[in-house]
Amino acid sequence: MKLSGAAAIVTGGGSGLGRATAEALAAKGAKVAVFDLNPAAAEEAAKAVRGLAVVGDVADEASAGAAITKAAAAHGPARVLVNCAGIGVAKRVVGRDGPHPLQDFEKVIRVNLIGSFNMIRLAAAAMGKLEPIDGERGVIISTASVAAYDGQIGQAAYSASKGGVVAMTLPIARELYLGIVLDRSQGKPVFMASAAGGMDIEEVAAKSPESILKELLEPGYGLAPFQARSMAYGMGVESESASGAVATMIGLAKAYDAIDASLAEINPFIVSEDGKVYALDAKITLDDNALYRHKDLLDLRDLNEEDPLEVEASRFSLNYIKLDGDIACMVNGA
Repeated sequence: MKLSGAAAIVTGGGSGLGRATAEALAAKGAKVAVFDLNPAAAEEAAKAVRGLAVVGDVADEASAGAAITKAAAAHGPARVLVNCAGIGVAKRVVGRDGPHPLQDFEKVIRVNLIGSFNMIRLAAAAMGKLEPIDGERGVIISTASVAAYDGQIGQAAYSASKGGVVAMTLPIARELYLGIVLDRSQGKPVFMASAAGGMDIEEVAAKSPESILKELLEPGYGLAPFQARSMAYGMGVESESASGAVATMIGLAKAYDAIDASLAEINPFIVSEDGKVYALDAKITLDDNALYRHKDLLDLRDLNEEDPLEVEASRFSLNYIKLDGDIACMVNGA
């Protein structure tokens, strides 16, 4: 990403690694907002980088949101977020004064882990609404520590918090979406893929339909390899991961057809740091009209997971949809 002129936010920017990061970004021409809980430290660092001082709590939703809004008002929407805010306590699980105070452990987790996630989710939501520049809307970096893997005596809280930062990076880094539904206007299933995974795809379709890639599936043939590869590259999947992504897409299309599904989706679909692909969550909706062909699947039905009114209606071959209001509609057909 080109940093010159880009708006950046650095949490914990008032001292240590955060301040060094703010200075490095400013040296590259970025407009830096220094976000810190210490007002004096934030002001001093901001003055040094000719940036903006923002005071607040990274783990507080309102405070973090206000910080992002203030930074955007001064520098424009942030395209860079670097999470450096962090604290630590050096205490054994059981020491001379008794067990490790739980409030101390909670405080470290709140700032280091919850604070990082809070800033990530808020900044990512704002970045997702921006127009891409050279194919990029923004970048988010969270700093951890070797303590995430090899913590020392007295670092239980700190290691746990940094281990959490490392662990959540995998599912956050590359959340993609894969899904298949019936396109009634075309009379064919349509395969949809998007780099905006981990979100409600209907919301993505409403706000940024251009971010959803689509390929029609020919009945009896399914998803062609060239179609899958086109969508994989369109989502930004690197070449070393493309084959795995293509295999997953073709497999999803085969499953959709084999079980007469009306919906099949993987959300999120992720690419790990070593280039491997994983389906973290999936959803299948079966076509009720085709269940007679899949008695094995019908046996898996759990009525406790369904709306009691819909279950009762299904016993009489009725499709019941609960609506708001106090007027009922009984129709025959569409």
